[in-house]
Amino acid sequence: MVVFSFDGSLLATVDQSRPNVVWIWSLGNAPRLQSALVHEHSVRQLSWHPSKPELLISTSNSAVAAVHLWSLDRDPAIARVPIARSEAGKYEVSWVKTDRPGHSLFWFGTPEEYALGTLALQEGNAQFNVLYVVNSNVDANSFDIMTISQYAT
Repeated sequence: MVVFSFDGSLLATVDQSRPNVVWIWSLGNAPRLQSALVHEHSVRQLSWHPSKPELLISTSNSAVAAVHLWSLDRDPAIARVPIARSEAGKYEVSWVKTDRPGHSLFWFGTPEEYALGTLALQEGNAQFNVLYVVNSNVDANSFDIMTISQYAT
């Protein structure tokens, strides 16, 4: 797995010989290893923030719904996401590009349920703040879109 930051200054890789380690490389004048993040389980997905080259999230093949957050200027953190567990550990994550400065909005989910939310860092701990949840077991006409409009204001 090879993923470049949006500006090409950083590279995150996962080697299949060690699928639980994310290697983060700085691509300045001479490429160098910036960091190594060891996960308990195999890494499933890596995603750089669409406008902050120093912000990376990853998911792993764990039964616990969580994102792993890496940043240049802080210690790595894990944020649990309050959605149903995926026994198969199949979580997907995708950043949502927004014009609101300082917000890190993204979708996180399983085949049955997705949550839209933001990350908040407080005293070294990461917290996922849920803005909206989509569940495949719910009628699409009954969704409360008020949570989305509250974020937009």
